[in-house]
Amino acid sequence: MKTKTPNPLTAFFSNLVAGFNRIYLTSRWYKISFKLFSKNLICPPE
Repeated sequence: MKTKTPNPLTAFFSNLVAGFNRIYLTSRWYKISFKLFSKNLICPPE
């Protein structure tokens, strides 16, 4: 049973958006964790 393949352009764009969302979220978390890490590195908590 073959399902109709979606429009390649639509699939491409949805994949692109999903990838951008993933990259944006991970980069945001990386920035936050890096900030916390560097803060602890520069002036370690007592």
